[in-house]
Amino acid sequence: MKEAIVAFVIALVVGSFVNDWHAKEALKGEPPPPSAPYSTQNDPPTNAPPAPPVDPDFEQAKQARALNPAKPAEPINIPSLDDAGFDRDVIKSASPVLVYFKAQGSEQCARTDKAVQAVATQVQADMRVVAVDIMANPIIAEQYGAQEVPAFAVFKDGKKVDAAAGELDQRSLMAFIKKTVPTVI
Repeated sequence: MKEAIVAFVIALVVGSFVNDWHAKEALKGEPPPPSAPYSTQNDPPTNAPPAPPVDPDFEQAKQARALNPAKPAEPINIPSLDDAGFDRDVIKSASPVLVYFKAQGSEQCARTDKAVQAVATQVQADMRVVAVDIMANPIIAEQYGAQEVPAFAVFKDGKKVDAAAGELDQRSLMAFIKKTVPTVI
C-alpha cells in the first residue's frame, strides 16, 4: 500500500512539472511539443468562454420532438454504467442525469424498472437516465449514498443535487425529477 501511495505522489509531482513546462512554452509563443494538439485554425478567441459540450443524443431527441411534438417518444435503452461510464456519462455530462441505483435479483427493483423505463422515455430530450448495479459497482454506490435499492439521484453539472430511495411509481418519480429539474416536461 505504501508503494502505491509513493508512486501516486511521484506521478503527481512529475505531472505538475510537465504542466508547468507546457505553460512556460505557451508563454514563449512557441508551439507545444508534438504530443499536445496544436492548431491555429478555428481556435476560439482567448477571451471567449468555452462552449458547453454538446450531447448528440439529446440534440437528436430535441429535434425529433420539435418536428413532431404529438408523436410519442420511442422507448430507450437505459445504459448500465461502470466506473468509467459513470465518470463519462454522469459527472462530465452537459445535461442533467437521473441515476437509478439497482441490484440484480431485487424484487423491488424489478417492480420499479417499468416506471423508470417510462420516465426515461418521457424525459429523454431533457435529461439522461442511467442505471448503476450496486453489486457490480459498490464504490459508486457507497460514494453517492445508495445504501438501499432502488435508489435515485439527480446530477446537474457533475454534482449530486437530490436523492430518493425506495420504490417509486412513474408519477412519483416524475415529481421527484421536476422538483430538481423544473425544465423537464
